[in-house]
This record gives sequence, structure tokens and C-alpha cells, in this order.
Amino acid sequence: MGELETATIDKLEKDQMRELLDTYGKLTLTIDGLWIQAVEKKYGTDVTVKMYTEVMVDFGAIQARRMARFLGITLGSATIQEMVAVHTSGPWGRVGASEYIQISDKEMELRFLNCHPQDARKARGQAIFPCKEMERAELASLFGTLNSKARIECVFSPPDDRPAGLKEAVSCAWKVIIDD
Repeated sequence: MGELETATIDKLEKDQMRELLDTYGKLTLTIDGLWIQAVEKKYGTDVTVKMYTEVMVDFGAIQARRMARFLGITLGSATIQEMVAVHTSGPWGRVGASEYIQISDKEMELRFLNCHPQDARKARGQAIFPCKEMERAELASLFGTLNSKARIECVFSPPDDRPAGLKEAVSCAWKVIIDD
């Protein structure tokens, strides 16, 4: 009997690497959802939102630092385009569809499309999760770490009522603004 060979990333083809990244993204989303469900079941929605919001503040900053280092972006002064690069390259960028609408050199609207966790809750007959403050915390931390003059404004996020005319595929929408 001998040592078993293990699969290594070095042996993967480009398409296999993309598939592996997508799998990592789905696993990240899965553990995220399972954690939320377990905490919500035991402690209720309000406690879950509070705890998760605290986690997302830390996660947003960590994600910004690590992704900026990987992409060669200077922290504290990232452009809108560099913020999009970080967001699309991060863990959520591999599992969910988003639209990035550039309004100006210093402003964009970020739209999350067909949110898998919310769609799964609907399919199970659960209420929409009030994720607004959690998402605000993550985005403010992420983009605020990337650019110290960045601020976030909510266009729409559960539990808010959907604005008239907003396409159904948009699960939530946020403006990212770099102040002068």
C-alpha cells in the first residue's frame, strides 16, 4: 500500500478551475444560509439580523483588503470600476447575478438579481428575510474600506416595499457614491 494521490489545483485546466471557483462560491452560500437558518430557528429573526450584521461589518473589510491585495488595488482610494472588480471577484460574485450601472465616475447602482436565499425561502413558504441592514453593513464596510469617501444608499432591499417600475428580477438595489 502506498500514499494516495490527491487532486491539486495545479493540475486543473482553466475550465475546471472556473468550475471549482463556482463550487466554492456555492459552498460559501450554502454555509451562509445554513448558519442563518439555524440561528433564526433558535433565536429568532431579530437576533439573527443583529448577529449577522456584526459579522458582515468584519467580513466586508476583510474581503476588501484581501481582494484589493490580490487585484493590486490601493485601499482607501479605489475607483468605481475597481470596486466593481473587487465585488465581482469576491465570493458572492461567483454565485449570484448582479448588475452594475455606472451613473458617473463617482457613482454607480448595484443591483442583486434573483437572490437565491430569498427565492429558496419563498419556495419553502417562508417569509422574505429582512436583510437590508445586513447588506448595508457589508456593502458599507466593503466599499468604505476600498475608498474612504464611499457611502452607500439603499434604493430597495427587503423588508422595504418594492418601488414601482423596478423589474421583478431585482432582489435589492444600492447606490455607491464616492463623495468629493
